[in-house]
Amino acid sequence: MEEKRKFFRISDSIFLSYQLIDKKDFDDGVLRLRSSIDQQQKLSDSLQNVSELLSELLGNLEKTQPEVVRAIKLLDHKTTTISKAVGAQINDDGRNTTTRSTYELNLSGGGLSFKSAERINIGDLLELNLILFPEIQPIRSFGEVVHCHKDKSQPALNQYNIGIEFTYITEHDRGLIVSHVLNTQSSQLRMSKTPTPLE
Repeated sequence: MEEKRKFFRISDSIFLSYQLIDKKDFDDGVLRLRSSIDQQQKLSDSLQNVSELLSELLGNLEKTQPEVVRAIKLLDHKTTTISKAVGAQINDDGRNTTTRSTYELNLSGGGLSFKSAERINIGDLLELNLILFPEIQPIRSFGEVVHCHKDKSQPALNQYNIGIEFTYITEHDRGLIVSHVLNTQSSQLRMSKTPTPLE
């Protein structure tokens, strides 16, 4: 079942930037990515520890000072959001990447596909940087171009359909994508069943 979930796919709108890399630089790229993820995880663990301690303290104040507790919880939520936004400031080391933009794409735990004005050759390797919403969740990975063909649905735009299969992604990040896909599917299903108000 877990293997099947990896290929559940949704249409989504996310931030995406990517960089073409040489195959001989792939191993170095993976090591650099692992180091960056380790640093982000340490920061995340530290903030989680603070939140747990804060939650314990707030439990004692809940009955006597509920407004103060509510204000502190809002500040804690704001801090968490800021920390995620900082983690999402990806590829700031001066290397050339595409401009980070919002893409309408298809996403699954196995890869993604999107439209681009740029033709990318099948077999090319890309370093991928994604930000999922509304979680503000950064995902960093590597992928291989498995298809690239002209988009015939809107020929005037002169775009290509690019298909990417993940060649390196941590299981943690793949799990985040799968959870995001399932949550989005559930949300879309609920919305489709919501009755339209009569005018």
